[in-house]
Amino acid sequence: MFRQMSKDGVLREGPVALACILTAVFLCAGMNGRDSNRSKSAVLGKSFQITVAANPTTGYKWMADYDKEFVSLKSKTYVRDPTKPKDWVGVGGQTVFVFVPVKTGRTRIRLVYRRTWEAGTSQEVTYSVTITAR
Repeated sequence: MFRQMSKDGVLREGPVALACILTAVFLCAGMNGRDSNRSKSAVLGKSFQITVAANPTTGYKWMADYDKEFVSLKSKTYVRDPTKPKDWVGVGGQTVFVFVPVKTGRTRIRLVYRRTWEAGTSQEVTYSVTITAR
């Protein structure tokens, strides 16, 4: 049986602990970009975002690999799943990357989900980005 720490500090077994573990496994095993076609059209100077499922409590982080000649990373933010109670531990959410195009043309943005202390990656997602002047 799976154990969980209750609010009163007592270690207990129960289905909530199992649900937390299964949620973490599901999120880590099924990391896919939110956009199904994995291509983006962007306008020069206008920001766009890429959102991917994440759970940093597992030690994994999304990292972006991109050509700085074409896009600039404006922000990278983790947003915890707001539908889950705040006192739940191990709840996943989403990482939101916001990019700003700085040059017209075609480029790729590769997102890698990995633990910094481990070799290899858990998941990779590549987006093809077409940047136009208008």
